[in-house]
Amino acid sequence: MLQTGQAHMRDVSRGVYRFLRANRHWRILGEGQYPLLQWSELEEWSGDGLIAIPNTNEQFQALLDKGVPVVNAGSRFVHKNVTTVSCDSEAIGRMAAEHLLGCRLRHFLFVGELLWHNEKQRYKAFSETIENATCRCEFL
Repeated sequence: MLQTGQAHMRDVSRGVYRFLRANRHWRILGEGQYPLLQWSELEEWSGDGLIAIPNTNEQFQALLDKGVPVVNAGSRFVHKNVTTVSCDSEAIGRMAAEHLLGCRLRHFLFVGELLWHNEKQRYKAFSETIENATCRCEFL
């Protein structure tokens, strides 16, 4: 259950396919270039496990409700019973700030909604890195 419009999601799909080539008894169900199960098909789906990037609380709950092992390949949700493989949001925020500081910029604005755990982590690391460089980071 991955949308392949972003490079990260395509990379996750490629990793799954590499695993499948080495483990021929595994199958993926779905349609398209990357066989994908659509969220609207999840309720009727019957399988042994899911790899997904949920983007809403409802999607995350629907995964939990299936009662099968789930790997969360996104960074919006953290749950003690779900294995998560995702990017390092703190490093992303810090590296973005370091890059902009390296360009000798001194006035910063972080634009976001901070609705998700990963967004909060990125903002915190970004603003702390900026402030540690004795600059100011505003939020919009």
